[in-house]
Amino acid sequence: MSRKAEPTSVLIELEPVFERNAPKALANTQLRRNMGKATQTIRNKRANVVAELDDWEALREAGRAIKAHTLRNLDTYLIQLEESVTKAGGHIHWASDAAEANQIIAGIVQSHQAKEVIKIKSLTTD
Repeated sequence: MSRKAEPTSVLIELEPVFERNAPKALANTQLRRNMGKATQTIRNKRANVVAELDDWEALREAGRAIKAHTLRNLDTYLIQLEESVTKAGGHIHWASDAAEANQIIAGIVQSHQAKEVIKIKSLTTD
């Protein structure tokens, strides 16, 4: 197994992308109009779903409890994930920080002589 040590905590550091992009987005009147319409549509759809469920708050509380439990036990779940992925033929790479994650990614790209990388999640670049 390539894991250096079992994870004891998870820390995600994000660059302040929002702060950099917000002024330009706020100056865009079409974007603001579109966002307002989209937000209202989402709120209306949510209100309709909430009205259909008698136990909405109980479901929300159950979701909060599941999330809290998962975060408290994240190290265990990450190890279980690694075991499942490995058993299925995959490989998990562990990194202690963004710099190490980028080194791992660069190594994979170079070892496969890849010409293109498709980013699915932005955590390694934010």
